[in-house]
Amino acid sequence: MNIAAPKVDEDAFNELFQLVNTNLWLKNYQSALIDLWNLCDVIEQRALLSELINRFTIISSYEMANICRTIVKQTEKWGVVVGRTFFVAIADPDELDGSTAGLNILKNKFDPTIGWKESHFIPNLAKAAYEVNSNSDIVLFDDFIGTGKKFSRKANWFMNKISERGIKLSSLRVCTFAAMEFGIENFTNETKLEVFTPMPLKKGISDHNNQEVANQKKLLMQQLENKLSPKFKKLRLSDHSLGYNGSESLFNIHEFNCPNNVFPIFWWPMLSNNISRKTVFSRAR
Repeated sequence: MNIAAPKVDEDAFNELFQLVNTNLWLKNYQSALIDLWNLCDVIEQRALLSELINRFTIISSYEMANICRTIVKQTEKWGVVVGRTFFVAIADPDELDGSTAGLNILKNKFDPTIGWKESHFIPNLAKAAYEVNSNSDIVLFDDFIGTGKKFSRKANWFMNKISERGIKLSSLRVCTFAAMEFGIENFTNETKLEVFTPMPLKKGISDHNNQEVANQKKLLMQQLENKLSPKFKKLRLSDHSLGYNGSESLFNIHEFNCPNNVFPIFWWPMLSNNISRKTVFSRAR
């Protein structure tokens, strides 16, 4: 049910038609797109949504395979020793998140004939912190780095636990399928660890416009956000304006949970009148 009666005119229909033709991943989200367009009061808001949608990076299964192969090649460049190398998802023990799902995909791209085993891919951070031995090569893994704050907190926790155990690693590295460029910088400054990603990403508005234009476009987006519910369950929209902590992310992995760093207009499930809405992406909470 919509906040307003349908108002998609001929021009809007042509915009949507062009978007779907240009972005084939949208073909299953036509109803959500119409609902999204119906939130717009001015042409400039529709133009902004079109601009952002065309800028989205959506990872298909085919592209995911290529990303995984790039990570495998990078591992070879690092010169790690297979028998003592462990990829570690940064998930908590009781958590099912993108790092666990992503690691499960990644592990299948490593060649078992040269010694890679399932035991070299550890599903959560705590298991690794209490079980890895000295001289191990550790690669901390997440599917996506947004602001870098969560990864920094978990990486620092891991390093502290390793130190408490008196473990001296041969190497400690970080990799991810994709990452916001500003998030990589935040993470590196906080942890002094380098990040490898095949897909560094820019902010959807700020990194593509001068400051004056960017501010105008962010205001247009915030006007749209005002039509969303200020709270959903334990989440506050104010924390997610323009994407969590202002991330301005335009990224999603097909069939994965949408990152909260993505502009909430694409995934926030409730309108300001507490009526649910169809969304382009979904995010389990």
